[in-house]
Amino acid sequence: MKILLISSYIFGYMDVAVAEMRRQGHEVTVFYYENPPLMIEYQNALHKAQSGMAKLLGQNLKKSARDKALNQHLNDQKFDFTLMIHGQYVSDSTHQFLKSISKKYVAYFFDSLAKMPEQKKIAPYFDTIFSYEPIDCETEGYRFITNFIPSTSYKSEYYKYLIFNIGGVDERFPDIQKFASFLYNNSLTFKFILYSKSEFPNFEQIHNKITVNEVLPLIQNCKIMLDFQRKMQNGLTFRVFEALGNDKKLITTNKDIVNYDFYTPDNIFILDPNHFHIPQQFLESPYKPIAQSIVNEFNVENWVKKILYSA
Repeated sequence: MKILLISSYIFGYMDVAVAEMRRQGHEVTVFYYENPPLMIEYQNALHKAQSGMAKLLGQNLKKSARDKALNQHLNDQKFDFTLMIHGQYVSDSTHQFLKSISKKYVAYFFDSLAKMPEQKKIAPYFDTIFSYEPIDCETEGYRFITNFIPSTSYKSEYYKYLIFNIGGVDERFPDIQKFASFLYNNSLTFKFILYSKSEFPNFEQIHNKITVNEVLPLIQNCKIMLDFQRKMQNGLTFRVFEALGNDKKLITTNKDIVNYDFYTPDNIFILDPNHFHIPQQFLESPYKPIAQSIVNEFNVENWVKKILYSA
């Protein structure tokens, strides 16, 4: 199958899916918004200011440049299947063009409509829309699919720190800060990495975002992973599947996780963000293996097949 993927880079997770598509014998053409020719860099401060002024007037110079690049690179191409992620970053005319060169034009809504409502405006262009957000699937009729396990190669019976987390400064950070203080005050070992311009106590600062391939070795060195839920999201993050695939326990604030067949309180503790408490039994007991048949449901091989063949 000849496949076109247009997507945000998403920390390299889509590289994992692309590699699996190719392993399954598909020919895949990839465009990431963060890479040339879709990456738009300002030439100077004046160029940046002009772009800002144009946006105030209803013109999006970045979107226009992406539209032009896609049309130039794809005007003589045809695809069996196009998968679009974050399609709100191109114009309506480009959606019409991409649909015209694709036998199937499919979207994966990587964020909830509550977080990115602009996704709903482009929905009519697609033959099928997948989403990992249960509420959106229920209300809009999208096809439900979770994220996937990016690797199962980072299992370890030994660990350097008990709890691991990596992230940036967003709406969840104040609660994660409080939780880090809770761990420190209770003499529990942890490694929390923060992508930030500023330094914070209890966090290891990094100045550049890192990819999933760089994160996975850090996961290998922990026993438990931490996952704080976004307020406008019930779907499960990649952190959940990194834990599942590598036999790591999970502390999460997402109560919806009880609805998945891999959930067991032996491995997953649902944290009340307003009252921090972790049972000693959960911290000390070993990971309870999950049936391989259940784990396999969430591997990247099955994710690719569901996207390509159930659309």
